Amino acid sequence: PIQHAPWHHHGGARVSRRSSTSLGLARGTADLMTKRWFFPTTSERNNLKSNEEEEELTELERRSLRYAGDLIRSRMGWKYDNDTDADDDCGRTSKNTDETAQITNQRALELVKGRFLDLTCTMAGETAAESLFENAPEEDDDIIRGAIIAIQSLLILGSQVGVGGSPNQIKKSVSHLREDIEEASHHEKWDRNDVRRLKHDMDFTAATQLLAEVKKKRTPQGAFDLLVMLGVFGPHEELALLRSGFPTRFTDEEEAAAKEAAQST
Repeated sequence: PIQHAPWHHHGGARVSRRSSTSLGLARGTADLMTKRWFFPTTSERNNLKSNEEEEELTELERRSLRYAGDLIRSRMGWKYDNDTDADDDCGRTSKNTDETAQITNQRALELVKGRFLDLTCTMAGETAAESLFENAPEEDDDIIRGAIIAIQSLLILGSQVGVGGSPNQIKKSVSHLREDIEEASHHEKWDRNDVRRLKHDMDFTAATQLLAEVKKKRTPQGAFDLLVMLGVFGPHEELALLRSGFPTRFTDEEEAAAKEAAQST
């Protein structure tokens, strides 16, 4: 089985569809369709121990993408690729029944809680993203984590609509996010440090593969449009705010501390 270890999480105004962008990596290139995106740690990207581990991670990514795709298809009422009652090789049932739709997956909700912090402009959008997992099928924790990473990556890609300039200019525009960022944290922990690192790294690999899984355009606009359909982004989402790295809301801990302070005065 996959060993639990620190995971590398990946993870505004609407513009014309004809607007150009220099984000070449977001255009569904062959490189992004084959690139590894689920690593134990950033430093271990090129140090997979064996072919067996490489194959295990490939299978983990494949199942995670299918799982995330199924959550999106379920929300949108889309048919699955193989619309039959039989289970596929991922162990999922291709059709959602009224019975299974009513089952709340508490473990998935625990894993996804807070993972979309500062990746949407509103609490409603964050809740909409988390609720994708509410009635999710039972699955290994690592598969659920992989699906979370893919949707985080989708949110980052969708926030790039309207971004222009050379790759160096784009890199400089997010260089401030690198300040005070700590190294990759354990997958059980998620805070604003992780969000800033995710926005700085701008890894669209998982998002590109997820868009291919659900047969949508592998572009920032394609990601944005899908997120609007899912109710995660609004049609006029403040994308510049999301890219800036500034907080979009108080954390639960900050709200609790403020409440405690107010009660003590």
